[in-house]
Amino acid sequence: MGGASFAFKTGAGRIVYVDPYLSDALEHYYAWCRLPASPIPMAPAEVVADLILTTHAHEDHLDPEAIPALARATEAQFVGPCQCVEAMRRWGLAAERVVEMNRGDAQTLAGVGVSAVLAHHVSPAGAQTPDAVGYLLDLEGVIVYHTGDTLYHPDLQRVRDRAPDLLLVCINGQYGNMTPQEAAPVVTWLRERRPGPDFTISLRTGWDPLGMEPDRIRAEREQFEAAGIQYVVCAPWRTGLDEWLRSMEVLASLVGLVPR
Repeated sequence: MGGASFAFKTGAGRIVYVDPYLSDALEHYYAWCRLPASPIPMAPAEVVADLILTTHAHEDHLDPEAIPALARATEAQFVGPCQCVEAMRRWGLAAERVVEMNRGDAQTLAGVGVSAVLAHHVSPAGAQTPDAVGYLLDLEGVIVYHTGDTLYHPDLQRVRDRAPDLLLVCINGQYGNMTPQEAAPVVTWLRERRPGPDFTISLRTGWDPLGMEPDRIRAEREQFEAAGIQYVVCAPWRTGLDEWLRSMEVLASLVGLVPR
């Protein structure tokens, strides 16, 4: 859905959102425009959800424009660490609809098993989020690990025993997030527990051949391949559509990717 936003639907019809960013809050607060590849996918009023999870209190994860609208449009429960919960209560969400989950907490919400795990998100820009979390979701036996925004930390290894079926990991290498090199060990740990060919790993990267050395991009691609990553979703850091398309063309020729 753009950025760190994901939506899941279980076989029983439960719908879960993680970090729904459904506005242009970053542009309004900081003049940071959305990438052409990540338009707003839907209006909050169109959302159907049973559970809405937030990983930390930055505006593209805890959307100050979308969250109150989502509360009006749905009957969902809202979940987050302490800073997120405090903000949602300030915005007028009813106390009984807001659930605080900090690192190490686990409970079943709306029929979904939710575990909050460490995310080490220390950013040079914006407010600090010392209580940032990632989430392990048990979607009727399918285990999803959403790292949230995080730098590398050895304690990320603790999710290995859950043997996630799906890994959603940040690798843009800036604003308090892992680089591709730092994320590779995380992927390798999980691959050790899930060696079968049916376990697919896809990563989103900010490769930008108009602003990066080609050798760096090639080296990162080799690291991804060595870690067992089958698919790479590319989002060059260009806000103009013509430049973005040009970046994708150069990137495809540079590393032998097939645009889709």
